[in-house]
Amino acid sequence: QAGTIARIRELWLQLQSVNRIQSPIINRLRQQLAYEFPEAALMKSKQRDDNLCPLWKWLEGKTPKTKYYDNLYDKSVAVQLGIEISPFTRQLTKMLNEVHQWEASIVQEMSSLVNDSQFQSYNQCFDLFGIGIKPRSLLLSQIYPITQFESLPHFKRRLGVGQTEDSSGDEQKFNSSGGSKLCRTQLYLWILDIISPVKNRPNTRIGKRLGEFYDLRASRYKDNPELWKKKAIERIQKRELNRLKTSLNLELEKLVPKDSYHQFNSTVSLMLNAFELNLAGLEQISPNLKQREVKRGFGNLVICQTAAYGVKLLFKELKKST
Repeated sequence: QAGTIARIRELWLQLQSVNRIQSPIINRLRQQLAYEFPEAALMKSKQRDDNLCPLWKWLEGKTPKTKYYDNLYDKSVAVQLGIEISPFTRQLTKMLNEVHQWEASIVQEMSSLVNDSQFQSYNQCFDLFGIGIKPRSLLLSQIYPITQFESLPHFKRRLGVGQTEDSSGDEQKFNSSGGSKLCRTQLYLWILDIISPVKNRPNTRIGKRLGEFYDLRASRYKDNPELWKKKAIERIQKRELNRLKTSLNLELEKLVPKDSYHQFNSTVSLMLNAFELNLAGLEQISPNLKQREVKRGFGNLVICQTAAYGVKLLFKELKKST
């Protein structure tokens, strides 16, 4: 079992490396197509059953079932101007298709290991949450066996979702100082891709609970956007004041004698506290903060809260089923 878990994690890390390889290739191909086939440069092409995308398959010369790209290319402005698909573009496309096949072989082996009968109860829980094979593989490699976790806090720390709250209790976010950053990222993407869009939510009791949790917190912004704009400004002010204090302390250490440092530091702290109180007393909210920045910040907060709640539910379900 330990060997299987280690192999699953190894395959997951290999998959991340392969993804990093293909991204610059795709970016370069789109730059090439902007000149050689502009009508297809920004097109999205999803992988089919053969693990190849129709657009890249067509560019390499492997004609897909449809003649869509043939017809589109015949009408292209590039053809009218005498511009052809370059050998460089076709070679890049061949490389990309090979990477896609490589990626598919890794996913296939990973799926085979994850779906082994020894992990049946874990997979049944993951299905309730709508967690796909890729994030599932990483999470499984971190939490198996569940018996190693005697408490929820330990479980959450392992997955990188230890929670912290500010003094008002209004903020709940990931504690990024510990746990797995990889798991934290996968959990964030799971909420963003599966739970946030209503149409993607799993039709299970857990999927419904997570959806209700997410919607309730998202409605807080819709009901009172000005309140959250004010909170966003308060967070920015607090962050910048901390940076200013740190910078001043570093300069004081250089300029002030050691026997006078404590006195000067106390004076600076009092000055910054007074400055913070003056900022808090301002009645008018700065108009320079864009609404989409506030909404994005609040959206990230809701995603983090929902992911933390999801981890809590996952722990309970795993404990019940194993």
